[in-house]
Amino acid sequence: MFKNYFKIAWRSLFRNKLHTIINLGGLIIGFTIGITILLAVYAQFTYDRFNLNEKRLYQAYQVFNKTEGEEITNQFGFAPAPVYKNEVASIDKVTRITDGGNHITYNGKDLVIPVMMVDEDFFFDV
Repeated sequence: MFKNYFKIAWRSLFRNKLHTIINLGGLIIGFTIGITILLAVYAQFTYDRFNLNEKRLYQAYQVFNKTEGEEITNQFGFAPAPVYKNEVASIDKVTRITDGGNHITYNGKDLVIPVMMVDEDFFFDV
């Protein structure tokens, strides 16, 4: 019985080639977008999971009020971190993250490795 259904479906697919291409194209695009969204959400929920104190991690945001509306960014200058740590009592540790480039010289060899520079509080133990 199922064999007969598959034969009919197979013949129908080849008879209506345009509809088949449109339907398969939509299905492929839908699955691709769905998987991309799921991967983006998964990446957001697993961010900073490597740290044992992940529940105590927070990220600061800077808000700019412009004529077009608010612009929210998490990029600060390098100076505010020590000021926050010294002046706000509830902040225990502060770390800054910046791009260190990708050119390293080691033992006379030039290496192209992406590097991120962080403060000593990045892997904190409490």
